Amino acid sequence: MLIPLSNLVNKYNLLQNVNGVIHVGGHTGEEVPLYLGYDWNVMIFEPQLKCFEKIPNHNKVLKYNCALGSEEKELNFYLASNGESSSFLKPNLHLQEHPHITFPDECTITQYPLDHFTPKNYQMLNLDVQGYELEVLKGAEQTLNSIKYIYSEINTTNLYDGCVMLDELDNWLKEKYFIRKETQLTSHGWGDAFYIKE
Repeated sequence: MLIPLSNLVNKYNLLQNVNGVIHVGGHTGEEVPLYLGYDWNVMIFEPQLKCFEKIPNHNKVLKYNCALGSEEKELNFYLASNGESSSFLKPNLHLQEHPHITFPDECTITQYPLDHFTPKNYQMLNLDVQGYELEVLKGAEQTLNSIKYIYSEINTTNLYDGCVMLDELDNWLKEKYFIRKETQLTSHGWGDAFYIKE
């Protein structure tokens, strides 16, 4: 997380407003200890089995070895050499910005809408899905009714074919009453943002 979670917790008083977090694109669960440090319940999704198996087991953590999107369907998935850069979207400028990361393999993965899992008592959503954020959000419109905060990876260049750009993400979330409050960009055309429902 480019924006430290502790900074957000302190600045926006998250401890009083968050009981649980949904993390989409969990990789190996690097953030899980952070969430558990605040005694939050965690629902985490990761489609790559090798990564999923490394996510910590805990009675406050619900783990799902699957991908999320706007609807249930099978899609081609591009597997990155580092795991965390894998995406449903074909890599574009990512190959230039991060030449040490390759995409040697592909596979077919079924995605599901987040609403299919009927999450309850989660107030924060964390999206780390390599340009696929808007597709995940489109499958989470019912879930967003109870979400107060969204932490999302963002793109300012075409790192992946068809990846959602920051202004498009801002506009879609604004229609759902989420306003971007924090932004941290890298020099590689991506970054992180934090939205609050107003």
